[in-house]
Order: sequence, then C-alpha cells, then structure tokens
Amino acid sequence: MGSVQAKNHLAGVGLVEILITVAILALVSLAAAPQLIDYIQNRRLYNSLNEFQSAVTLARSEAIRRNTSVRLSSINSNPNNLWGNGWRVWIDENANNQFEANVDLVLLSRGILPPGVTVNNAAGVATIEFSGSGFIRNFTPNNVTTQAIDIQLCTSNSGEVISISINGLTSNMRGNCA
Repeated sequence: MGSVQAKNHLAGVGLVEILITVAILALVSLAAAPQLIDYIQNRRLYNSLNEFQSAVTLARSEAIRRNTSVRLSSINSNPNNLWGNGWRVWIDENANNQFEANVDLVLLSRGILPPGVTVNNAAGVATIEFSGSGFIRNFTPNNVTTQAIDIQLCTSNSGEVISISINGLTSNMRGNCA
C-alpha cells in the first residue's frame, strides 16, 4: 500500500476573479455617474428653489403681521447672477431705502447658492418690497409694479421659474435655462 498524500487545497478567490469583478464595477460606475451628477444638481436646484420661496413667504407674512414694509433683497449686484450670492429679508428701520447692517432688522439671511445653481432675473430686480397688506410694491428698477416677476433658478441641465404675483403669492413651473 502506498501512502496517501493529502492535497493542500486552498478555497478562495483568485486574482483573475478579483480583476473581473473590479472591471464590472468600474463599468457600472461609469454608466451611473451621469445620472448621479444630474440627481445631485437637481437636489441643489430644488433646495435653492424651496429656500427662495420660503424667503418670499416669510417676507410677505412678516409684512402682514407687522403691518409694515418688509424687503427681500439680493446680497450682491452681479447682473449675471444677481441673487447668486444669496438674499436677505429685512425691515428698513430708518426708511432710507438702503440696507444698513447696524440699523436695519434682518429677519433671514441666505448665503451663496450651491455650486452649479444660478439665478436669472431678466427684469434686473434686486429688491422685492412687500407692503403691510402683503402686496408687492416697487420691485422693478423704475419702481413700476407689473403683474408678476419671474425669477429663474437654473443648473446646467434644468431650471425652475418662481413667479411672484402682485399680491405676493408664488407659483413655480419648469423653465428653460438655455
């Protein structure tokens, strides 16, 4: 009788299997990356849209509650992205039509928008003022009140338009940011 030699058999995953798995994961990741980027940009867009609509609602409701003028203003004056550095809701305590940090009451302040989100405003409106009745007053550069103002928030692939009617109520719809 011969001696039985025991085989030393290792169970596991070989290098070839690992390389194939990594290659498949890389292909799946490449296919999913554009959708993930679009998803992230859309979340940023809708979060910014909701924040802007909330600021409009706050300004209007505070104007009614306090029975005084409340303003929603852009923080910067870049005409290409007028509201892109953020906005503030404030009360002009000394009625000089200019924001003064040490005098005026700030109710809300929003900083720079997330990367990839821009705000288009064809009318060039930098301040929206709500009267004590909640109606918009003097929101165009020539202090002429029109039916509504449209402010468009955009990313590279989509956009939303916030329409603020003369009575201060908002609505939004899909917009074309081309």
